[in-house]
Amino acid sequence: MNFSRLKSYWTKQHYLGRRPPLTMKSQEAIKTFVKKVDGAIGYIDIQNLDESVKVLYTWKD
Repeated sequence: MNFSRLKSYWTKQHYLGRRPPLTMKSQEAIKTFVKKVDGAIGYIDIQNLDESVKVLYTWKD
């Protein structure tokens, strides 16, 4: 989905009371967030994976 279509989608969702997923500036920030917030899920490159987070699913492009 291109940026303008994605923006339009989330604008409509906003008026239905839904919020888009959070975005983080780095993969380290994602890992920190997932470690600190119960139930949090994040997507990171496998190269940045360590024992501090649990893998639920992996895929290859």
